[in-house]
Amino acid sequence: RYLIPGKPWPDFGCNRMRNVKHLRQKSDKDEKHNHMNSNTNIPAKITRMIALLHDRGYENLYLYSGMSPSGMHWRYKIGIHESDEWPSPTPILSESFIGDKYLPWTSNIDSIETMADDFVIKYAKELKEAIKENGTYKSWYRSILNKLSSDDFLVFYADYPARHEDLLNTAPNYKH
Repeated sequence: RYLIPGKPWPDFGCNRMRNVKHLRQKSDKDEKHNHMNSNTNIPAKITRMIALLHDRGYENLYLYSGMSPSGMHWRYKIGIHESDEWPSPTPILSESFIGDKYLPWTSNIDSIETMADDFVIKYAKELKEAIKENGTYKSWYRSILNKLSSDDFLVFYADYPARHEDLLNTAPNYKH
């Protein structure tokens, strides 16, 4: 199949999830996920920042993330469980990320610890509700995080089969 003689038929995005390299950058596989270097992608850092915030006592915080219809943007919501369910209709933060290395709530993307510190400072008022025990969600989140490579990030939804959507079947208090 050729549109232009001698040129392959364009993909038109049909194989989006097979190529999300625009969101991933080279990482040092030997580093622990909480100490990722600055060459590691931001979606992976945000994914791990949530676990760090859980460890700091913000156990009622969730991350719900996926890919935009074009497959070019990683979309994410960070929020607090409402009535023990997630995702909530009013997350703390809802953003789309394409790989520009800029986040409006932090000035330093080099360390997950700094990102977490900045997040807590920026959203201190909203995060008061997140300081609540939620060991079931924290354990579930940690278990899926432990299965990811250090440069991987969560994709729960997309307009095509998302690579982590099946994990929502075991997610505690996930609201479909």
